[in-house]
Amino acid sequence: MCDNLLFVTNINRIRVSLTGPAVTGGGVATHYWLGTATATDVAAFKTFWTTLAGQCPVGLTATIPNEGEVLDDNDGTIVSSWSVGVPGSAVGAGATGYAQGVGARIVWQTAGLAGGRHVRGTTYVVPMLASAWESDGTMRGVVVDALLSAGTALTGALGAGRMVILTRRTADHSGTSHAVTGVVVPDKASWLRSRRT
Repeated sequence: MCDNLLFVTNINRIRVSLTGPAVTGGGVATHYWLGTATATDVAAFKTFWTTLAGQCPVGLTATIPNEGEVLDDNDGTIVSSWSVGVPGSAVGAGATGYAQGVGARIVWQTAGLAGGRHVRGTTYVVPMLASAWESDGTMRGVVVDALLSAGTALTGALGAGRMVILTRRTADHSGTSHAVTGVVVPDKASWLRSRRT
């Protein structure tokens, strides 16, 4: 009888770098998904970031690589790599003013629990154009809808259950991955207090 049997899944990781004068200190957005990485998957991430860049100022560039790592979802160690399709980039399309370091976030929901908390992931869209905001500081409805549509389209393009959120192993629980089951865009300003690569 095995009481502590761990089921390990290998997951793909892609790191999209965010650079340019509109991005303080540069940044990175990390995504994880299951199955063999394909050129169609890379194209889906390019489309997603191209849509997001439409809400961002000139001076932001998102670079989407066509290669990355395959991780053991139990401990996050790299077990191999993948390389498919062609790399690409998405450039901020707006020329109007923006607030440095302030933007929106896309919340990736899962049915998972870890450490007594619901497992969720977040993609920050920072900075965003001044025109994305209402006079009361909330996001314009069309912008919320655009970000929500982009997130939903990404999960759909990858295929049901393939996009996942990775939880790291801690002293309290083993690491694992959780399938994204929904997308939410809170109608309020967000910002990064720190950046982790």
